[in-house]
Amino acid sequence: MPLSMPIITTVLLFYSVDKWNEWFNAMVFIRSADIQPLQNVLRSMIVDSQAMGEASALVSIEDRPFTSGIKMAAVVVTMVPIMCIYPFLQKHFAAGVMVGAIKA
Repeated sequence: MPLSMPIITTVLLFYSVDKWNEWFNAMVFIRSADIQPLQNVLRSMIVDSQAMGEASALVSIEDRPFTSGIKMAAVVVTMVPIMCIYPFLQKHFAAGVMVGAIKA
C-alpha cells in the first residue's frame, strides 16, 4: 500500500496533462464560442496571428505586428496552471516513475 500513492499521483498527473491539452473533441462537438475550452481559444489565437502575419507580409517591417510574440505569450499563459500544480506533485511523480526501475 505505501507504493500506491506515487503510482496514483503519476497516473493522475499524466491524465490531467492529457486532458488539459485535449482540443480536438471540443472542436468537433462544441459549436458555441462562449464555452470553448482554453486550448481551442489558444489554437484559434495562434491560427489568427499566423494569418495576420501572412497578410501583413506586404507591409513595411516597422508596421508589422509581432505575431510570434503573441503566440509565445499565449502558450506560456496556458502552461501556468500545470506549472503551478507540478511542484506539489513532483516528489510523488518521481517516486511513481521509479517504482519499477529500482531493484532491491
